Amino acid sequence: MTAGPGVRIGDTERETAAANLREHYARGRLTLDEFQQRLDAVFAARTDADLAKITADLPTPARTPRRGHRSSRPAPADPAALSQAPPASSAPALVRVTGGRTRPGPGPGRPSR
Repeated sequence: MTAGPGVRIGDTERETAAANLREHYARGRLTLDEFQQRLDAVFAARTDADLAKITADLPTPARTPRRGHRSSRPAPADPAALSQAPPASSAPALVRVTGGRTRPGPGPGRPSR
C-alpha cells in the first residue's frame, strides 16, 4: 500500500483498527473475503490516512460492551444503599473446617508401603 499524506502510525493503531474490523465482521458488515483483504491492508498501512481509507464505509465502532460480555469497570456504588448496609460484625461468617483424616496409599509426604 502506498503511503498517503498523514501522520505515521504504529502497531497500536494497527491493532486497534484490526480489532474494529473483527467487530464489523462479527456483526455481519463484512464478508470473510472483505475482512481478510482489509486486515491485510491494515497491517500494511503506514499512515492514519491509509487506515481511514480502509474503514471509510464502516460506522464508527461503539464503545459499549457486546451483548453477553461484562464490563471490566464496576458499577458505581449507590450511597443510599451503602448507608443501609448492616455492619460487618453482624454479617454471618463462613468457616471451613477440615478434619485430620488422611487418605490411604502413597502421596506427597507419605512413605510408600
